[in-house]
Amino acid sequence: MKNNFSIILLILLFFSCEHELERNNPLDGVKLGEIQEEEKGSNFIVLSSTITTNSITPISDYGFCWTLEGSIPTIDNPHISNGELVGVEDFEFQSTISGLELNQSYCFKLFVVTSLDTIYSNKFVTFTEWNGESPIINTNSINYITSNSARVEGELIDLGDPIVNGNISQHGHCWSTSQNPTINDNKSELGTLSSTGTFFTNIESLNTSSSYFCCSYIINNLGVFYGNTIKFNTTNGEASVSTGESSNISSTTANLLGEVIGIGESPITQHGHCWSTSSSPTINDDKTTLGLGSVGAFISNLSNLTQNTSYYYRAYATNSFGTVYGSSLSFSTTNGEPTVVTVGSNNIAASTVDLEGEITDIGDSPVIQHGHCWSTTSSNPTINNDKTTLGSANLGTFNSNVSNLTHNTTYYYRAYATNSFGTIYGSSMNFSTINGGATVFTTGSTNITDFSAELVGSINTMGSALVTEHGHCFSSTNQNPTTSGARTTLGAASLGSFNSLVGSLSANTTYYYRAYATNSFGTIYGASMSFTTLPTPPPTGPCNITGTNSSNTPYNLTLIPLSNTFNFGDNITVNMYHPFYSAGQSSILLYENETLIMNLCSHCIFNSVGSGNYQRTVTLPSNGAISASNCYTIRVLGTSGGANAYLNISVPITIY
Repeated sequence: MKNNFSIILLILLFFSCEHELERNNPLDGVKLGEIQEEEKGSNFIVLSSTITTNSITPISDYGFCWTLEGSIPTIDNPHISNGELVGVEDFEFQSTISGLELNQSYCFKLFVVTSLDTIYSNKFVTFTEWNGESPIINTNSINYITSNSARVEGELIDLGDPIVNGNISQHGHCWSTSQNPTINDNKSELGTLSSTGTFFTNIESLNTSSSYFCCSYIINNLGVFYGNTIKFNTTNGEASVSTGESSNISSTTANLLGEVIGIGESPITQHGHCWSTSSSPTINDDKTTLGLGSVGAFISNLSNLTQNTSYYYRAYATNSFGTVYGSSLSFSTTNGEPTVVTVGSNNIAASTVDLEGEITDIGDSPVIQHGHCWSTTSSNPTINNDKTTLGSANLGTFNSNVSNLTHNTTYYYRAYATNSFGTIYGSSMNFSTINGGATVFTTGSTNITDFSAELVGSINTMGSALVTEHGHCFSSTNQNPTTSGARTTLGAASLGSFNSLVGSLSANTTYYYRAYATNSFGTIYGASMSFTTLPTPPPTGPCNITGTNSSNTPYNLTLIPLSNTFNFGDNITVNMYHPFYSAGQSSILLYENETLIMNLCSHCIFNSVGSGNYQRTVTLPSNGAISASNCYTIRVLGTSGGANAYLNISVPITIY
């Protein structure tokens, strides 16, 4: 009894977790992995990724979508649909995207379609590469699949440069039960090839009900070049069929595409599409019956569907060996209403704006009214708020010229379109009216010295009143300076660029500045920029240095570093050289011209650094303790010998 109670408790916990997931977010647990690039050719890319599912939300379709870099792809762009994902939790897959443009950057996303929403992965950007010399080969399709044979179509798209590559000595197809087949596996040899075009291989002696991978190849002087790889499955005598895209979807109708890619071992007696509101439909559900079938594409025209409903569908084909299905895909009927897109806003002023929209689908009855609606309080305005009424409409873009708005105010707006089925809205967007001020830009700075700079700005629009004052404001502490601080005042202005000459600046200092323009609506600033004044240049005045080395000194004095120009507070090394005598104790003095400024070091011990060199490092005075001058010398005076003590004088140095 105790064990039975434990089992019941576990069952209750399991269902409570499922119900908790339903109450929270049914998409929790559905995770899309990062996209990985497995292989890349001149015009194809092989991508892989992972999908983690939960037990609550069915996945009706998944795959990759793409567009040229610069746009974000969705399933409205080119995409590969792989159909339903059923009975797996952690799923890994890869897809080959072929027919890409040469030398183009592409943006890819993994997508998963559920009844609630379409989920997208992070974007993945890569590019195709072609040097103009290599040949381009493609594996187009595989059809006429039976239990032991198939036909593959390849295509040489570009010969490349025959001078570099030489002639094509062999071409054909290679295939294997492993991914990425090569000519070391099974292959056909179709001989030389001298022009672009398609070529075919009839593959035979395959294993029944087995998966194969196949690709086209060519051989020239540079080696072997392969096209993209296609996977196919032999049958057990049944036909082979693939499910295509849905199109022309309305509230009650849809067109479905399919393709017979192999008849199998006996004639196809029936084919078409089956569909249901449940996943994985069969011919026991609703279906089209298109009769006898052959290899090639076919279309089913569905009618009498329920509006605003999600349907699953599969292509099917029947012969004496049984019925086979393509992958399960889905579509949703419309509710009969039109489809409208909110495009954007432009020409925004203090009281006016132009709003753009587009009707991309009329729906199942004519559009009798359309335009834009807007509000300052509701983020999803409706036709019960302020609106334009542009009347009946066809497919295409439209504009609403809106006036009498309040300046410096944020508005939410949506495009709308109405037919007999109802009113539909585009996504909500927003704009803010300007405050009537001018439009001013901070352009840059030029002619920078240690104490001045020239600042440049421009006025692009005057706003809703005349500009009464303009110029630049600047600060060394405030990164967003205002007119309450230091500024130039250039008076009234018209459209165009202007310059401000700023002086009395501190040397070697970073300043922040902004252009500004003032009218009756207020003061508008350009973006904040910065510049740094140049350091103060070293002094260059005349010197009066008359002192010389004493006649009894045996030493040679040098300073390290040897630049002879130093900043206040720098460390400086005094080097005394004699091949035999040590420097002993000496004092290091700082002179300006012939005036003793200070004793930098009294009775200093100079340390031997080898090779007859003796050194002592001292620190120069700080700014304020001495003044900047180019007439300083370092003097070393021996501490013994009295009046006959040796004296060494350095070359003149600059301290500033």
